[in-house]
Amino acid sequence: MALYTRLIGTELPKIRIHSFTSALDEWARGFLTAQEVVGFFDLDASEQSQTQSLASIYNQATDKVRFMRVFKDCLYLAEQGLAYTTQADFVQRLNDEITAQNG
Repeated sequence: MALYTRLIGTELPKIRIHSFTSALDEWARGFLTAQEVVGFFDLDASEQSQTQSLASIYNQATDKVRFMRVFKDCLYLAEQGLAYTTQADFVQRLNDEITAQNG
């Protein structure tokens, strides 16, 4: 499975964006472990790897609140089929945000 497609709902079971981003935030703050996040959403090995990659991108952000806002906004747009409708476009947008933040 792919984490991105489960988040935007084109693959089931769908992962609710709010729930996932809340879990990521709590993991980043040290109140949840990676294994708890995996268990909450029943992530397979590929999705676990994708989540680790996402955490690596997140850790590069100088403004983590802004980064998570961009992350959520892009997923909401993708969920409706309006923008960032491919995983490549979505990841590129996240990387562009990191570049913009870090100058």
